[in-house]
Amino acid sequence: MSHKRVLVGVFLLLAASPALAADYALGLVAFNRGDIDTAHREFSALAEEGDPAAQYSLAMLYLKRDPPEYTRAIPWLRKSAGSGLPESQFMLGMLTLHGVGTEIDASEGLRWIERASGQGNADAQALLVKLEQARLREAESARRKAEQAKKLQTDFAKARAAEQALKKRLAKSREREKRLAAERATLKKARASDARAKEQMRLERARLEEELESLRARLAEAERARVALQASERVIVDQTAIRAETTGKKMPHASVVAGTVVEVLPDGVLLTDVSRRLAGHSEPFPDGLVVFLNLASTDGLSEGQQVAYPAEPATSYRYKLESGATGRVRAFRAVDK
Repeated sequence: MSHKRVLVGVFLLLAASPALAADYALGLVAFNRGDIDTAHREFSALAEEGDPAAQYSLAMLYLKRDPPEYTRAIPWLRKSAGSGLPESQFMLGMLTLHGVGTEIDASEGLRWIERASGQGNADAQALLVKLEQARLREAESARRKAEQAKKLQTDFAKARAAEQALKKRLAKSREREKRLAAERATLKKARASDARAKEQMRLERARLEEELESLRARLAEAERARVALQASERVIVDQTAIRAETTGKKMPHASVVAGTVVEVLPDGVLLTDVSRRLAGHSEPFPDGLVVFLNLASTDGLSEGQQVAYPAEPATSYRYKLESGATGRVRAFRAVDK
């Protein structure tokens, strides 16, 4: 709305007061001719008398100057607006709303514009429509921003949760990798140990097979000697009589093994201090040897007991005693006769 149009409108509002209208008309005519001094004089006189239209017009003259004289214009606008002139209310509301020539106060500016709109001011009504539309757009924009922020927050929370889950999976994977590495190292050591054990077992089996073969050969030789001896002497020994002889009866022509029981086993006894009575004379065994007598029963026998048995139950006398700290037989192995 142009300044001239506003002044004409205000003039029409004052048409009911002929004296005021005449003075105001003089000021308006002077204003239209560009005679600002005359317009200022006429408007000032009426404004001082409390005329709202003159107060408004005087304020507009100050605002039209270059530079605008806000400190002189705004007080007249306040007086005119306070008197209820909608044009003054609208203009004062605009200046206050935007902080032009005065401190910005959106609430006060909006109140003046709403009062002008309530009195039918078209500019105020149009502005309020625009402000409402702007408010709705801002509200919609704020709503969308809030939704976007909420979505971003949700996405961020999901991302953080996924990150935490991934970290846990990674930690478990690393632990599993360490465990597998330790298991592989243990398996590698076990395989190496197993290979050494297998080699030791192979060597031990080979050694035992050699000893067994040697023992079989010696047993065969002893058997041949026994058979030859029996054939040469023609000695027929009744086994029952031999066993009776071992309890104390004299057997001058029997082949008997005698010694001290060092250990009683489930299937026989081990003897030390062994001698062999053969054909009436005693033949001592070499020192450090032990004899294993293979007996059907060991009932009544105890360690330290002196016994004598036919040589037949003796598996062999080619064993060397290997005792522990207690002196008991822990193991024995074949030795040369």
